[in-house]
Amino acid sequence: MHYDQAANVTLMRQIASGESLPLFIPSYTGKEVLFFYWAALWSAILGGAPWALWLASACIGILTVAATFTAARALLAQEPHAVWIALFAAAWLAISFSHVLLSRDGFRAITLPLLEMLTIAALWHGLRSRHTGWGIVAGCLLGLTGYTYLAARLFPIPLAITLCWFLLRAAHAERRQQLPRLAVMLAAAAMTFAPLGIYFITHPETFSTRIAQVAAPTLQEALNGVWLCLKGLVLPGAGDPYIRFNQPGRPILDPLFAVLAGVGLIALLRPRPTSAADGAARLLLVLAPLVMLLPSALATAEITPSNLRLVGVYPFLAIWVGIGAVKVLQPLARLPYLRAFGLGLLLLPGAILTHQAYTSWATSSELFYATDGEMVLAAKALDAADLSHTTAYIASLHYRHPTVAALANHYSQAKWLTGGSTLVLPPQGDALYIVPASLPPPAGWPTALTQRWTTEAAYAPDGSVALTMHRLSAKDIAALRPTQVAADFAHVTIVHNAEALAPCYVSEPCPILVTWQPRAPYPGEHGKEHSRPLHA
Repeated sequence: MHYDQAANVTLMRQIASGESLPLFIPSYTGKEVLFFYWAALWSAILGGAPWALWLASACIGILTVAATFTAARALLAQEPHAVWIALFAAAWLAISFSHVLLSRDGFRAITLPLLEMLTIAALWHGLRSRHTGWGIVAGCLLGLTGYTYLAARLFPIPLAITLCWFLLRAAHAERRQQLPRLAVMLAAAAMTFAPLGIYFITHPETFSTRIAQVAAPTLQEALNGVWLCLKGLVLPGAGDPYIRFNQPGRPILDPLFAVLAGVGLIALLRPRPTSAADGAARLLLVLAPLVMLLPSALATAEITPSNLRLVGVYPFLAIWVGIGAVKVLQPLARLPYLRAFGLGLLLLPGAILTHQAYTSWATSSELFYATDGEMVLAAKALDAADLSHTTAYIASLHYRHPTVAALANHYSQAKWLTGGSTLVLPPQGDALYIVPASLPPPAGWPTALTQRWTTEAAYAPDGSVALTMHRLSAKDIAALRPTQVAADFAHVTIVHNAEALAPCYVSEPCPILVTWQPRAPYPGEHGKEHSRPLHA
């Protein structure tokens, strides 16, 4: 559980308990809230279990598959094989490695494609049926997209361009009928988004903080980001390199599906007589994926391409794949059950391959370390320990690590050592030191210490030691406690000893063991001795 996921667990629990009911979460560089309210529902049902976050995410992923089917049917209702296109689109999304991964990662971004598809489905039902109710629904859903993820701020752009094109192409009578309905839709969207919009107006820094952190500084870098994202869609080895969100380098579209998506795109670009609604649908399917590339393409200050930031592209690619699959099978369409066979051929082997890829990814040691697997083991070790007469110390790169906070029942009883080069002797009782293997001290601990403690280990998936647990008894701690005083700093801090642990050379780090004791009163605490190898 990466600390970002652990922070999401904390936010989920705060909302579930009623401790916090935010419109926007300004902490952690800013987070939209829709996903957290959804996850809070599951958290309340499951008693605060951390895995409620993953269950909530998986449910959203499944609903997105159904929403993509519905949106494809609505967009392509005039196509003779719209149902089959929608089925193939939903099938690809269901077995897409990228979508499956993000559907189980516990991040708010997964809500964006669901709201995109629901908005489009309702909007095109309204355009074709001329029922104002569908426009109101579409407007409310469009307003809700603002509560999903940062990338959603670009989604209205392709919609606005498409609707303007629709009004220009529509017959005069149809334009007069549709304008009031579209106005109602925009009003519904504005009212739904208004609470968050007012929040951004009154807290303008929350709107732009994350954008400023990751935005491309120059036009050249932005264009290069677009090129990297386009390659990351289809080119093996050019996909997201970050293992947290991908098998490094894997494109979103595997070769076969890249070909089908290409066929689908060509079919969309071919001119043909259409109604205004049908033409607008084709324009949207071409334009929206290009616009929704930009959240990753413009974020060149971080990893580009990023599958997380590209999440808004996935359902549109699925529809391209669906169109391509139907076009490829079209010459043989008269053969009985051919499309059903092709759909089964897509689903069954595809599901098996995706399962194998996901299992390989999820159990890799590289992912274990990238997602704070050591701290998951630390939480388990803390909860397994008898702390009635023992003080537990956890070494961590981050003070009060969120992963331990999310998972450990005894979290409040742990003391924290930032980094791996500090050791604290408790004033009384035994001591347990939980130390990740990724935080070794700059030099070995002295023999007087290591010969007294007992050590246990926990292991990573590859069998390597991921975590060590050192135990010292109260008797051993008393024997280690120094009595001599080398320096007294105004009775605030006493230094007992300072010695080099290895030969020291000019211009090179020198590990020094400093044994010291704070004497100034700490609220609710007594003085403690500290042994700390330092770089001098």
